[in-house]
Amino acid sequence: MNKTMRTITLVVGVVLIGLGIYQAFVPQKVVDFSGLSVSAKEGLST
Repeated sequence: MNKTMRTITLVVGVVLIGLGIYQAFVPQKVVDFSGLSVSAKEGLST
């Protein structure tokens, strides 16, 4: 059981680090429709 938990924790940690690096280096995409801005991170804003 200890080896299983260690493996699961290692995989989850590597995935979270990968997502953090992705969020840091990939620019945020914003689409603008005449007054209505749609952001990939923030959703809809007027």
